[in-house]
Amino acid sequence: MIYISHRGNLSGPNLKLENSPAYIDEALELGYDVEVDVWHKNDRFYLGHDSAEHKVPVGWFLHRANKLWIHCKNHEAFRILFRYQSLNIFWHQVDDFALTSKGYVWCYPGIGPLDRSVAVIPELDAPNLAKYDAICSDEISHFKGIL
Repeated sequence: MIYISHRGNLSGPNLKLENSPAYIDEALELGYDVEVDVWHKNDRFYLGHDSAEHKVPVGWFLHRANKLWIHCKNHEAFRILFRYQSLNIFWHQVDDFALTSKGYVWCYPGIGPLDRSVAVIPELDAPNLAKYDAICSDEISHFKGIL
């Protein structure tokens, strides 16, 4: 099972800190993968869910490539990051699921399981998590303790 921290959160949403580089690094240091929201604006990359908030260089993603699940929030971020084969990126808005560049199925809450699928925010619908390959949650420390 792959345990993915949603935006760096471990035991509940933290709107002040989520998607900030230091917060993400804390989750990575604890051994979790992390889903991050990425924007590209004015020739720069930014982390942030609803807007471009924390500027980071492309090298920041490349250094953490094996542990990041990159949700591209605009087309430009997807277009540019798609060039880097080491990155695991995806795009979705209101789709039931999206295929990541590493071949995982990112499932909207309540959808799945499918082969190589990620249960996203399973606390919303309590699926049978044993049938998924990964879990992405704001409360990922809870799920790691029960599976």
